[in-house]
Amino acid sequence: MTQIFIEARYEKTSEYVFLNTIIKELGFSEAQYKIICVGGNSNLIKAANKFKENTIEGGKNLIIFDADTPATG
Repeated sequence: MTQIFIEARYEKTSEYVFLNTIIKELGFSEAQYKIICVGGNSNLIKAANKFKENTIEGGKNLIIFDADTPATG
């Protein structure tokens, strides 16, 4: 399975809906991927165990974050 980690907090955000729609339109089934909302860039470290478990199981991990302002890097 491919896990996609996004910066959004909730599944109802426009980022989640947009990404999910594109993935479905490309023909992927929900069994092939999972979008995980981490709730901000500072919370990505909390998802480390999900990363490791998925890698051990032969899955792939993607991180999709944006840069909001120069102050946030």
